[in-house]
Amino acid sequence: GATAPVILRDLPEVRDASSKVPVTDWIRSHVPSGDKMCADPESASYYAAHTGRRVTPAEATLSYPDSSDTVIRNLETLAGAYAAASSGNAAAFRFAADHYRTIPCAEGSEYAHNAFWLNLLRRFGFSAGDANEFIGCRQSVINANWARVSAAIERHTLDERAFTELCPWVIVPKEQRPYWTLPASYGEAWSNDQTSIWKRT
Repeated sequence: GATAPVILRDLPEVRDASSKVPVTDWIRSHVPSGDKMCADPESASYYAAHTGRRVTPAEATLSYPDSSDTVIRNLETLAGAYAAASSGNAAAFRFAADHYRTIPCAEGSEYAHNAFWLNLLRRFGFSAGDANEFIGCRQSVINANWARVSAAIERHTLDERAFTELCPWVIVPKEQRPYWTLPASYGEAWSNDQTSIWKRT
């Protein structure tokens, strides 16, 4: 009964994952484990999970023991090279800036670590901002983080020095290529018909 619908439902995901195997294999073989990489948000999380590399802005990278300022600066730097707005990925940057990084400061999300307490406090008449403040998250910090990142997204101005330090390797799926502005010092290290990997030379 239920097996056929599940298999049919998952076929696109299996096909997509299978197409990424050559990329994953190449990264594991050619990118030193200590080297940092960058990609669009969706690709970053996939390749971080399947290669063990630190791929900004993968959700996993937000759990590293970096200061909040470092995380925000990294997102600002990435937004200078990657067109988050026109690619449709500004929401992923916002998630990283004011949702995930400021856990438990993720007001209004069922996925927040504080969701249960937030909802309880709201029942007692706390506003979203007051609930965050009570939990230990200043709404002004949440707003300031997003203001910095959203301004960087709007500017979309490459800081070449900061970018080459943050992203010595860049994974670029074919459909994401129009949204990247890589420094002239980057060259294509590997590619197939779906993905290219660029390296600082």
